[in-house]
Amino acid sequence: LWGRMSDARPFNYWYSVDWVQINLQLSIANEIINGSNNPLAPLYYNQAGINRLQARAAKTMTSAVSYGLALGQVITTALPQAEFVQNLDAGKYAGQIVINAIPFAAYSALNPSDYKDGIYSGLSAVYTPARGFEQIIFNLNVTDFVA
Repeated sequence: LWGRMSDARPFNYWYSVDWVQINLQLSIANEIINGSNNPLAPLYYNQAGINRLQARAAKTMTSAVSYGLALGQVITTALPQAEFVQNLDAGKYAGQIVINAIPFAAYSALNPSDYKDGIYSGLSAVYTPARGFEQIIFNLNVTDFVA
């Protein structure tokens, strides 16, 4: 009703969320496929490989901003997840789109079996979907001029 979903959020809010989910997954998959097929610049499971995946996610989120789907400036961080969440809860990233990648050494120490299995689940993104105007209020003050 009135351009809103049943959760009272506007349609373009969920369009933004879907777009980001789909395109982050596609861009990361493309980076992996392209890196696997490029003998001059292969993508390996190391810090340099994680940095490339993070850069690709940041590029995707920059596109989301330019398409009017996300609000804020894209920044990247390389923090352990607990520290990232603590900073997020403290409001350190207010108004920003943040792509965090847990550093290779820290991630491998916490998840030793993931390296041998080829799993890296240390990427995360935080953003605010862009919204349109719902209501515009214009304040008007009228006075009488007395001469």
